[in-house]
Amino acid sequence: MTKAGKLQDSLNPENSPELTLRRRSGTLSVSAIRELSREIPGTDSDKRETALGLLLLWHDHWSEAHKIAQAHEGEADFDLLHGIGHRREADYSNSEFWFNEAGKHPVFEMLVTCATSLLKDEEELRRQLFPNGKWNPSGFVRAVKARPDHPVLRAIQAEEMLCFYEYLTQ
Repeated sequence: MTKAGKLQDSLNPENSPELTLRRRSGTLSVSAIRELSREIPGTDSDKRETALGLLLLWHDHWSEAHKIAQAHEGEADFDLLHGIGHRREADYSNSEFWFNEAGKHPVFEMLVTCATSLLKDEEELRRQLFPNGKWNPSGFVRAVKARPDHPVLRAIQAEEMLCFYEYLTQ
């Protein structure tokens, strides 16, 4: 298997991150992620660094991901990473602040396509997360705060992170 294959395999939706910072088995070490990150596609160094932060967060290395996001505050991609990280940390107001800073990020449009099918049996949740057919990151923060063990929300978070990774590496 190539390194790129290992990199893609490291984003396994079947072992997606918890909605909290609870550690999971089967995650990679920081050094393994840094090694694999050399194979992140694309030439934009900021997008590659954001992708590294996202990989670190996927594998439950919040502190390392946070350092990357914090070093680039004011840049939409890093602010989005910052928002996801603080939501997992259960610092919900800080999370909402960073989602606001990220603005109308292109990943939000991708999420409408990627995550809507996960809500086919969750009408009320779909209205909260996709009012007027648009992704509502604050609605998602509130949903996670109310139900941090909800399996559908965890699946949506995985889609959010996978869409973000796709956006960063296209």
